[in-house]
Amino acid sequence: MNGTNQYIALDQFYNEADSIDSLTIEAWVNTTFSGGSWTDNWAVIDFDRSEYYNLCVRGDDGRVGFSTYAGDVDDFFSVQSVNDGEWHHLVAVFDGVDKRIYIDGELDSEKSNPHGGISLGKGTTRYGFIGDGSEATSFNGSRNNVYFQGKIGEVRLWHTLRTADQIKEYMSVELTGNEEGLQGFWTMNDMSEGLVDESGNGNEGALINNPTSVTELMPEGLSIQVIDHPMGQLTGSKTFVPSEGTWVNSVTYYDEKLRPVQTRTNNDKDEQEVLTTYYDFTSKVVKSVQYYDKGDYALTFTEQYKYDHADRLIETYHQVNGQDEVLIAANEYNELGQLKEKNLHVAGNSALQSLDYQYNIRGWLSKLNEADLASDGTAEYGSLDHFGMELLYDNAGTYAQYNGNIGQMAWKTTLDDADLQYGYTYDNLNRILSANYGENGTFTSNKFDVTGFSYDANGNIKSLTRRGMDQDNINTVIDQLDYTYSGNQLIKVEDESENDFGFKDGPDSGLSEEYFYDDNGNMTEDKNKGIDSITYNHLNLPIAVYMDTVTVLYTYDAAGVKLKKTTITPSDTSTTRYQGPMVFEDGVLQFMQHAEGRVMPDSSNWEYQYHLKDHLGNVRLTLTSKQESYTYLATMEPEMAEYDTVVFGNVNEVRQLDVLYDHTHLVYGLGANSARLNAAEGKVVGPTMTLRINAGDTARMKVYAKYTGIPASSGSPIIIADEVISGFGLNAGGESGAAYQAINTLLGGGSAFLGFSSDPDLPKAYLTYHYFDNDFNYITSGFAQVTSAADGGFEELTLELQADKQGYVYIYMGNETLDDFNVFFDDLEINHSYGPVVQKDDYYPFGLTFNSYSSGQENLYKYNGKEEQQEWGVLDFDTRMHDPALGRFMGIDLMSEDYSFQSPYTYAANNPIRFIDYLGMSPNGDLARATHGNYYGSMYDDSELQNGDPPTTTIGGSESVLLDDVTVTGKQWGTLPGDVDPTPSDATASNPAHWNNMTMMGALQYNAVRGHKQSIDILNSIQPGLAYSVILNNMRAESGEAFFTFGFLVTTAPLSFFTGGAQYTSYLTSPLFRGSALSTATAVADGSFYSVAFEYTLAKNLFPGVNSSRHITAANRAMLATFDEAMLSELNIVMKTRSNGGIVMNSSPHNWVWHHDIGQGVMQLVPKTQHTPGSIFWNTLHPGGRGGMSIWGGGY
Repeated sequence: MNGTNQYIALDQFYNEADSIDSLTIEAWVNTTFSGGSWTDNWAVIDFDRSEYYNLCVRGDDGRVGFSTYAGDVDDFFSVQSVNDGEWHHLVAVFDGVDKRIYIDGELDSEKSNPHGGISLGKGTTRYGFIGDGSEATSFNGSRNNVYFQGKIGEVRLWHTLRTADQIKEYMSVELTGNEEGLQGFWTMNDMSEGLVDESGNGNEGALINNPTSVTELMPEGLSIQVIDHPMGQLTGSKTFVPSEGTWVNSVTYYDEKLRPVQTRTNNDKDEQEVLTTYYDFTSKVVKSVQYYDKGDYALTFTEQYKYDHADRLIETYHQVNGQDEVLIAANEYNELGQLKEKNLHVAGNSALQSLDYQYNIRGWLSKLNEADLASDGTAEYGSLDHFGMELLYDNAGTYAQYNGNIGQMAWKTTLDDADLQYGYTYDNLNRILSANYGENGTFTSNKFDVTGFSYDANGNIKSLTRRGMDQDNINTVIDQLDYTYSGNQLIKVEDESENDFGFKDGPDSGLSEEYFYDDNGNMTEDKNKGIDSITYNHLNLPIAVYMDTVTVLYTYDAAGVKLKKTTITPSDTSTTRYQGPMVFEDGVLQFMQHAEGRVMPDSSNWEYQYHLKDHLGNVRLTLTSKQESYTYLATMEPEMAEYDTVVFGNVNEVRQLDVLYDHTHLVYGLGANSARLNAAEGKVVGPTMTLRINAGDTARMKVYAKYTGIPASSGSPIIIADEVISGFGLNAGGESGAAYQAINTLLGGGSAFLGFSSDPDLPKAYLTYHYFDNDFNYITSGFAQVTSAADGGFEELTLELQADKQGYVYIYMGNETLDDFNVFFDDLEINHSYGPVVQKDDYYPFGLTFNSYSSGQENLYKYNGKEEQQEWGVLDFDTRMHDPALGRFMGIDLMSEDYSFQSPYTYAANNPIRFIDYLGMSPNGDLARATHGNYYGSMYDDSELQNGDPPTTTIGGSESVLLDDVTVTGKQWGTLPGDVDPTPSDATASNPAHWNNMTMMGALQYNAVRGHKQSIDILNSIQPGLAYSVILNNMRAESGEAFFTFGFLVTTAPLSFFTGGAQYTSYLTSPLFRGSALSTATAVADGSFYSVAFEYTLAKNLFPGVNSSRHITAANRAMLATFDEAMLSELNIVMKTRSNGGIVMNSSPHNWVWHHDIGQGVMQLVPKTQHTPGSIFWNTLHPGGRGGMSIWGGGY
């Protein structure tokens, strides 16, 4: 409805003799209207009778109104406002005595006896109106211009009194039209030929002035149907907050597919939080709405998701409090399903940043944009690349790695002057030994090297040396650390560098022990940091950190969710509160996290910021969508001297009182001063300014110049280096020494290089700038010389610089005319438009930062996206704290029993270039392989396979168990299961023989492929008692040699796949592997994956609605056609039989179950021991308890 003239007129409702006892009016409403009088935007629904009933939204404050008339008018209003741009469900109930208003299923307000107890009584023939609220005496009667502006969803009219439970239960349930007491309901879904009353009562509607139908939010909202008895689902919880003595109470509602659709929580501050989730048919989340009631105000965040035909996320939208929806990310994929391009903050055909991903032949990430920020020709939205990165593996030259480790990483941001890189070396256990820093393709810089790593037998770091910049910005060794342990516990660190940057060796360095622990292995004292005591809760999370002048207190609920941090100093106490995606400081919202960064409150608007991350999830650059600028103005007036002399230099020295040459009074009506420059008097340089500038910034300069007459001399300009240096207050030594030298070098030969006009009648006076990089290397200059237009009148001189590097801009006015000649300058204005970069960080191995830059509110979620605890120099990894300076955790790994080969304090298996320890519990593969993880394997060449003997070399080059996918290329030996013996002599180059999809089950019981035994021994030593499956695939014999590939997948049950000649790599990307754990990190079977003996894709004529027995029959037939008797026996697949000996085709085999994978439309043969309610595999097989056959037809 446009709020001007659009509405819907509904046909006649009541005959004159009608009498009703009660009335309920319902509508879904979405509006942002505000600022009018309270009668503006008035009517949502108006049912006119002699006693009229009007459901409305006030125009001034957005509150809901329910007006009735029964001899007198009663206007009754809600407490809550609904003009926030979100959909709200409004209900008005009246029984002639009491009036009630419900909003979103909850009672908001009620009022008794509004008309002195007068009943509804009888009325004359009246009509209904949607979107207008004035009475009319005919179906298309004249209106009084009280129109609704916004969207109106489904409208319902009942002549019964709906209870509170009925209102809540049915607010999002689609009606059938047969409900008792339903007078009419209109869904607004089809308005092509008027509005249909879907109750069947014939109360149709006429569209006045063409209101239109939209399908954006309401159809999803109305599709939710909450069930009363979600069997076996968690419907409520109470979580205690020990330090506060309060509870967090939550209730969860489910739909008919047992999907959680809404969670209502009363937090520890008794504030209400509501999360509502909408799904599509295949149970993908398409929208989530988070509502937070903060008491004096409310916040609503909405995220919407769109998917392509392959169920891949292509668009993510974000919205705050009903403001304009923002497309925060648009994704594109390549033919293999890998993310190819991500565009951030998309508006039309432009994006704030475009990220382009490239992969090597193994599917590992190789590039994110280009490492030198050169155009790669793939950006669709034409945005400037602000961050680029390249990962090199076996192609890293001197640092080449052939086992999946990253040999070299190159990167650059728009704030960097050079192309940066690290070259990495590792020991035989894949632990980092050195990170050698380089620039522009060479590794001679050594600026930020980390070398000298050594480890004890348990993987504890024994030493490291780290270079960086000290307090004088001089590159030096900042850390030279030696570690001392008692068992796996660090007790002392000595820093031979005696430098406080990086690790700080505390004043108690002479102590034999500097670190102490409690009985659970948590660090309780750190003498180097000055930490006197750390207290932990029952989950080994720190709740109190006591230092000399600082105390940090943490509040968690009983489940370990961090709710609050309180920092106490002698002068101040501050509180950081964490609530869902939001972070508050002393009660003021600072930001909220979204999928690609964060949103910052900005007056009545919201500033969207985006984090650009590397392959480990480390935030390297933060961009803002806000276009911000600041203007500096030097008026030269004494009244502004306090400002002028702080922001500008050389102001008082050249100020001149002379209204004839003052420009300020022409603009502002006041003023009489300007800057008078005269070389003969030594006043060569006028007001100066040094501007710190970043790549992407723009500096615009403007000043007004005036002079009188013609210079007497036309000689060359004087050398002004000393004057400029003096004007900027630079010194040869100290912090300004580099700038001093740069300007002296630039201008020591005079400034004639600027190209002054040769006209002798023009003074050598100008506005100019000099632009240097971070190291004060000269980049460029610009100048604007005064012309004859300034003779007797003010001439505007302007310059503009668009920076492509981070650095410094020196801006000043000068008059180098040789003789005694005055040039006046006034109202110097410098506008600095900031580029999108607001923060930048580079990282040493293990997370310490360098090359950092920040403007505005710093993002503390940097390394691995984990929050930095600046008060005591650690990173919060959720389950324990990590010290990036030391490269180790402060507490024991909860999963340490799974990693007996390393210290429980180790971070990311001491390979922080390839792995992360996201929750502080287990190392995971980086982004390059994060989709499918790693798996066990081994690699041999021809020379190792002689005379049928097993290999004698170490697995994968070392005893590391984190091996990558491998291909075995060698001579065949041994006998394969099923007595299949590929004989190389049977094959020729022109007539190759192939053996595909051979699978060996229970490898511990077989020696057929003897070369695997060594791998099996290692695996069994890590996880004793597990059954291991070996998958052999793509076996073939060509030209007298046999080739095959194999790999290990650790499971607790046999696992095999038969998909008809597919390559092994297809298994890794197969849906069968989704959620599976293919690394030592998750080697223990936890139910996140399950076994499949055979998979059959359902034909289109077997899609939903067909009886499940037909599905099973088709799957059994396909399996029996594929497996021979030997394979059926090998897998112990025994078909059920009838009394006459016939096979039962419509039933699963003995001890197996045909499982419906809904998302893939396939049948999978799964062991019955796994397909059992209550097993650890059940939730993976049936997420949320939903049954496959209940969708496809039949039961489970």
